[in-house]
Amino acid sequence: MLLTLPGMSEEAVAQLLRYRRQGRRVTDLDRFADELSPSGRSLLRSALPVLQASAVLDTREIHVTSDAWRRGSNVHVRIDAILSRDDEGRVVWRHVGP
Repeated sequence: MLLTLPGMSEEAVAQLLRYRRQGRRVTDLDRFADELSPSGRSLLRSALPVLQASAVLDTREIHVTSDAWRRGSNVHVRIDAILSRDDEGRVVWRHVGP
């Protein structure tokens, strides 16, 4: 899926995945491009206007699924929720599904 984004090469995707494994975040695409080879940097920078218009670097929502059960019981509960951060940094959630 990452390869479908404008300006993303296999090298850029590999670098993003390295960031993820290291627990690092990309906060500036221009600075991220500095870490790529000249050809990867050129490709990404040429697509920056389109990429920046269609992608966000700050996660504001996540979908969480939580399963709970009691050992030895038939009781099983699942909840799906969207956790969101508002402009003041507060976390709110809303139930998803039936």
